[in-house]
Order: sequence, then C-alpha cells, then structure tokens
Amino acid sequence: MPARHTKTAVQCVENRTSLLSLDQSSFDQDLKGGWRVVADKEGCLLIAADLIRDYRNAHETTNRTYVLFWHEGQLRAELEQTEEALSLFKNAYQDRSNAWNYYADATIAYLERDKSALLKARKKLSTLPKPSWWNDDYIARYLAAAGNRPSWPAHLKAVDSLISCFEKPYSEVFSPECSSSLK
Repeated sequence: MPARHTKTAVQCVENRTSLLSLDQSSFDQDLKGGWRVVADKEGCLLIAADLIRDYRNAHETTNRTYVLFWHEGQLRAELEQTEEALSLFKNAYQDRSNAWNYYADATIAYLERDKSALLKARKKLSTLPKPSWWNDDYIARYLAAAGNRPSWPAHLKAVDSLISCFEKPYSEVFSPECSSSLK
C-alpha cells in the first residue's frame, strides 16, 4: 500500500468524537475542516474514508447522504478499493439531478473500464439543457461555498478528465497532468 495510506486512526484524527458530531455541511463541505483535514494528512486517506463511512452510519437521516457516499467512494477509488468504490457510487444517485447522475454513470463506467459507457454518459451530460434554477443567484451561492465558478453542465470537466486519462488510475485522473490536457 502506498505511504499515503499507512497511518493509524490515532495518528490521523485528533478528536474523532468532535468530527463525528459536526453537522453535515461542516463535516463534508468545509474544505479546511471535517474529513478533508484528515484526508490531507500524509498516510491518512484510508482513515478519512472510514471516517466518512462512520459519519454516514451515525447520521443516516441527513437529506444529502448521497454526497457522503460519493466522497467516500472517491477516496476508496483513489485507494484502489474499486469494488467498494463502485458500490458507494451506485448509492450516490439523486432523484432530481440528471447532471449528477450522468457524472455518476461516467465515474462508474471509468472504474468498470467501459469506455463506451463513459463516452455515452458524457454525451448525455453535455447535451442537458440548462435548468431554470442555474442562474446568477445560484452561481453566487455556489461560489461562496465552493470557491470556484461552476459551468453548465456541472461535472463535465471532471468527466473529460476521466476520458483523457482513461488508462490512468483514479488517483491520477484529477491531477494537473490530466486536467491540463483539457485546455
């Protein structure tokens, strides 16, 4: 296992109880807090994935559980725990978002090494009409939360990275090398 995934929970998490008691936004969406602080520590990616799993299991009634499945799946994919990642991604679909679901389809196709299905998901995503709620007010709120300017369709750049680096492991797909080939 790479050095990035070798530390113990005690070495990675200062106060597990405190992290598990955070509201979901603080635990999952704070780019400088929650599980992300753990994942950013050398050797702690597996501990971060397990922390998300434990948070999800402790807070099953949250209304945005799909994103917890997604982020744990991303970490498991990076750890090359492909079967676990696939199961998590398959639990991350939303009832209301075709863009998100096509992104999930593309990611699953990438992990299953099915380039045809990946290209099909990209085509579906790229041709989605912009919904009425995707307006300047929504983008301004998104900017405040995410720190970047989203474009429509959402997640298309990520899917393009999956395609451009199809032969690479998931841990490299969003690297500067893969992303720079899209410019």
